[in-house]
Amino acid sequence: MKIMTWNVQNGGAFDRLPTSQDIVINNIKAIIKEIEKNNVDILIIQEFQYRFFDQFINNGLKKMGYFYIQYQDELKNCEARNGVLIASKIEFIVSSNLPNISEYSKRNWNEIVIPNNKIHILGVDVPLPQNDDLSERETFFKELEKYFDKYKNADVAAVVIGDLNVYEGATLDYYKSKFDSLWHDIGSQENTWRNHKLDYIYGNDIFFNLVKNGDDIKPIETDYSDHAYLIVEI
Repeated sequence: MKIMTWNVQNGGAFDRLPTSQDIVINNIKAIIKEIEKNNVDILIIQEFQYRFFDQFINNGLKKMGYFYIQYQDELKNCEARNGVLIASKIEFIVSSNLPNISEYSKRNWNEIVIPNNKIHILGVDVPLPQNDDLSERETFFKELEKYFDKYKNADVAAVVIGDLNVYEGATLDYYKSKFDSLWHDIGSQENTWRNHKLDYIYGNDIFFNLVKNGDDIKPIETDYSDHAYLIVEI
């Protein structure tokens, strides 16, 4: 099983205010081709936007066999708002465990369970501080820490994967040390966004022992997003 995480930047539009719809569509097509090239089983996409649903999902992922799709319904009502999308070729169950975070932040917390393999997959995009207000960010980190602690010694595999928006020197960067003490930071420590590593694959002991390509997990850069993507194979 191959799992890919990628922050596609503003729904795949690349620029927040693109000058041409054709540019947007062509960039999304390039993202879809990149995903197809890697032939992964499960996608964790950050900054998915519902306004590009047809281009990204109906005309893209579903045609490649990603029939199982999960995202927060709120994104339908705010089509230009970013959220975490999970798309899979493998049937999954949507987790009923809801974090104690704001309704606004729940769009960036997406958990599924692969029942046959007993694998819990949590896709995230940790919020940045808003005008020096750290409350949303800190609450999200606290809930992540609880999740790490819950599955640290569990008898099932668990992975937290996505854009954690944290590095040494970032706001509340001490949470990175907490996560490192609980789970395994899997793969390369190379930068995934400009001069920082923001994108991570964290696994508990059981997940870590399943990983086949740990030493080979390196960020792959493209011209289609400001973030590199990562792929883990188990």
